[in-house]
Formats: sequence, structure tokens, C-alpha cells
Amino acid sequence: MFFFHAVYEEGGTYFGAKARINVWRPQIQQDNEFSLAQIWIVSGTSGEDIETVEVGWLVDPLLYGDNRTRLFTYWTADGYEETGCFNLLCEGFVQTSSKLALGATIYPLSGYGGSQYDITPLVWKDPGDGNWWLQIEDQVLGYWPFSLFSHLKDSATMIEWGGEIVDSRTGGQHTTTVMGSGHFPREGFRKKLVTSEIFRLSMDSTSSWSLHNLPLSPPNPVAMISDQTTVENGKPTFTTGVLVEALVAHDLSHHKNIKRLLNRSQIESRGTDIN
Repeated sequence: MFFFHAVYEEGGTYFGAKARINVWRPQIQQDNEFSLAQIWIVSGTSGEDIETVEVGWLVDPLLYGDNRTRLFTYWTADGYEETGCFNLLCEGFVQTSSKLALGATIYPLSGYGGSQYDITPLVWKDPGDGNWWLQIEDQVLGYWPFSLFSHLKDSATMIEWGGEIVDSRTGGQHTTTVMGSGHFPREGFRKKLVTSEIFRLSMDSTSSWSLHNLPLSPPNPVAMISDQTTVENGKPTFTTGVLVEALVAHDLSHHKNIKRLLNRSQIESRGTDIN
């Protein structure tokens, strides 16, 4: 399996993040592949020390049994080794809302050259109870208890926004599985995956929250995504158009996504779809 990413990364001390994420139904060639766009809230240094809470949309036939675009969450407290899961497949995330289900299908979806639709996830660490709370649009869904974590118990050290696919490399060739719309950023709005209005959440000396709007064009990008069919930046090599506007493309091997892949199983979502 090969994993490909397009990510904008901010390092520091953070207490949350927010983004407006364009929603598509990307092509998935094989059931053991997936495509997503998400926010990562990260703490730790490397390997099993990595802790994350994650939210976004996902098309994953192995996990859901279909090719629909669905809301998802994920968490790990040991670099995707033993802890963590999608949605409510294990103890971890505590859902407090009965109006919106994790795993719910998202519609309507963006159309190439047509109407565009998005979701706006917000994750923040409550200074009162210490938990990491999740909100989609104006609906608070629930929280990840601080007790799940060692590093994230205090704060996050990295925020990442972007997309990811898994590619089985059938016959040594990239499959037709794509990220977002499957088109290059140069084609413009309505024709590409866009992560816009991205924010990180910090705390000042008075313990009050402050949302900081981040530039969509990082000042010193490692590799900007353009019209090349291959972008090399360490490992892995990007062999297809990776489609997040003005984001940094780089290796995220610390995510150990093969562990997350193995944690997938068939589930049935319940609750209200997102529209």
C-alpha cells in the first residue's frame, strides 16, 4: 500500500483548529483504497509517541461498504499502534449529540465546474473540562476525553490540514483513485479540492481563546503542488495530482497510516445525514 498526502502544517502550541473543507465524491478504484480530506490535531514527536484527534470527510468502501462521502473522526494515543479507531468503533470519542451521526453521508456534493459545497469542522480544547470538543457547522457532536492522552492532555504541538489517499499500486501502476475532484489546482475554483478559511486556536495570558486565520500560501513551502505529474519531496513520491489548494506536499510517515488502514471494519452509520 502507498499513502499520498497534501498537507499544510503549523507547529507551535495550540488548543484547536478550524477549516472550511470542500466536499467531493472522489473516484475509488478498489475497495481497499480510500480518499479523504481532514484536520489533524497532533502532539508528540515520532513513532508511538504521536497522539492525534482527526476529523473530516472520507470515501472508504472497506470501512463503510459503499462509495459515499461520509463524515468521520479518528484518534490515536500511540502512533496508530494499539489505541484509537474511527468514529465510535471503540471506546474513546463520546458523542453528546443525537442530531448528527459520525459516519453520516454528506450531501449535496461539489460538482466539477458546478455548485460547490463544504463542511466546517472546529476542534477545540475546553479550558474548563480539558476535553477536545468537536463541532460541525453549528452542531456540537461530542468530545475526546483528555484522559485518553498524555501529550494532548495539555495542548497540541502541530496542526495539519489537507488530504490523503491510499493507493494499492495494482500492477505497479497508480490506480484511478484520486483526491478531491481529481483535477489540478491550476484549473481553479469549482474544479479542485479547496481547504479554505483555515484557523488555529491559541490561548493568551488571560486564558481566553483566539482564532488565528492562516495564509493559504505558506511562506516557505517545502513543495508546492502544481501541474507536475510527479512531486518528489523525500518519501513518498507523489505520482498523481494531489489536489489541495496551496498546501505543502510532504511525507507524513509518522502517521503510520497502515495501522489506521488495518483498524477499518464494516460499520453501519446511524443518525441524520449532513446536508
